[in-house]
Amino acid sequence: MCPAVNEPGTASSVIATSTALILDWFDRSAFARPQERYVRLHVEPLLDQDLVQDAFREAGGAGQE
Repeated sequence: MCPAVNEPGTASSVIATSTALILDWFDRSAFARPQERYVRLHVEPLLDQDLVQDAFREAGGAGQE
């Protein structure tokens, strides 16, 4: 996230929204069972670690030049 194009509250907003989405994901995935609705469609499952890294990678360097 480039400070030149984002206002100061943008990074905070992105972090808060990402955190809320990830917490919701973890709550739902803890009790979810894999469902086979589409037997011909195969998708690799999302890894929790990848989800967190992708959500916070850009925000981690916000404000640094």
